[in-house]
Amino acid sequence: MVTFGLSLLGSLPPGQFVALAKRAEAAGFREIWIPDVVLRGRDVFAYLTLVAIGTGLRFGPGVLHPWTRHLAVAVNAMRTLEEIAPGRAVMGLGSGGAGLAEVGARQARMADLREAVALARRLLAGETVTADGLPATLAEARLRFPTPAALPIWLAATGPKVLRLAGEVADGALLHVGAAPGPVRFALGQVAAGRAEPGAPAAHFEASLYAYASVSESPEAWLRECRGGVASLLARHPAYAGMAGAELALPAGGQAGTGSGFATGSGAAPGAAGAPAPRPTAAEVDAALDAATVRRLAITGGASEWIDRIGSLAEAGLNRITLVATTAEAELIDRAGNDVIPRFG
Repeated sequence: MVTFGLSLLGSLPPGQFVALAKRAEAAGFREIWIPDVVLRGRDVFAYLTLVAIGTGLRFGPGVLHPWTRHLAVAVNAMRTLEEIAPGRAVMGLGSGGAGLAEVGARQARMADLREAVALARRLLAGETVTADGLPATLAEARLRFPTPAALPIWLAATGPKVLRLAGEVADGALLHVGAAPGPVRFALGQVAAGRAEPGAPAAHFEASLYAYASVSESPEAWLRECRGGVASLLARHPAYAGMAGAELALPAGGQAGTGSGFATGSGAAPGAAGAPAPRPTAAEVDAALDAATVRRLAITGGASEWIDRIGSLAEAGLNRITLVATTAEAELIDRAGNDVIPRFG
């Protein structure tokens, strides 16, 4: 069985967004994640509230940055959403993506994410918390009303270190590694290693693959629709191209071939004498991408091709998938509901 989620950016007006969310629920989706892209989409908490009230879907921010808004304020917002929709809210945290530079923020480091999860849990438990510095300054901070049942905290994770961190400290992970069996097996192995660490939460752990998807059957179209997401992934960790069986010629020694490229633990493909090779920029990866590479790392083509790919991901150990709608959201929802989700129920 595979549980299906949907990632929808808050780019549509509220009424249209709610209509899409309801359409997704009717199609068999069970979760909606809304990216927090700072100023590039409508407010994530306002739109999560629309989902909480207008649907029965599980939902969460996919994902929050630890300090584009104060961590305690974000925890309070998530606590309120849990009260509005008991048992359906998930707090997603990550290192940050689009829009950070516009508000003077940088990507969060592993230590920031570890501390953010710990502080969030203490606040949700009703503790009085004092902390000095990133990811939050707190002076005897305390939520002023009773806390609900434990609110799950997930981490978005791409590289091996953050994948292991998610397994060690979080309740779940959004795996941003590419929609191919090789990267999925690798990611689940890293999460399992984190789960084996002393002190890892004993509760059930969930992992969902964040998969770029296109309903187009034209290579030119799926390249256009999914290349931005795939380029962003490979700029961070070009080794995932090799794990997916792609040969991608990158500049600055960042060749992404058939090896895993994670031997150094850096997330970059090894360079001369075992040193990490310089990471390419997203623009450099984008220029090198072709339709064949995108097809290996995204879900593309007709319904039968979707079914084959998701089946191979399930065989690799995946039981949750979050489809990222880049364009044609209604068509994607309808294809999943009519042809794909019933095959994996």
